[in-house]
Amino acid sequence: PLLLALLSAALSLPLQRHKAQTFASCKGEGAVKCNVKSVHDGYLFCFDNGMFFVSKFLFLRKSLVHSLDFGRTSSVSARTFDVTVTMKSGEKHEFSMIDKEEHQRLLEYAQALKLKPKEQAGPLPKDGGKSAVKEAEAEEGKA
Repeated sequence: PLLLALLSAALSLPLQRHKAQTFASCKGEGAVKCNVKSVHDGYLFCFDNGMFFVSKFLFLRKSLVHSLDFGRTSSVSARTFDVTVTMKSGEKHEFSMIDKEEHQRLLEYAQALKLKPKEQAGPLPKDGGKSAVKEAEAEEGKA
């Protein structure tokens, strides 16, 4: 609870305890081990209101996510795959080296939160996501 309170204060966002019904890895854990930009080892946690990567301080607010792209999932010989999260600002975050067995669980998480694959997401907002940030801040102010 203390770490959750500290993270919530640092992000200025209400964070909740992880819920197994929101996401559970194949090993029953609340996160998957992966890399950011093929360099930073860490864990990607999936919450109701977004994703949190621990190693490099990074929280991807659900309301600011434009699309998800699952890469290298069709290769039979590959043991890992990648997820690229494109924000409404156009910024991209690539999570790589995720165990292939976690693909279905992350796909289910994305579908449950109505996060769209890049093919279905449409064009990025013309204002670089500024209106989405204002909407997200207003929405979280109500929570």
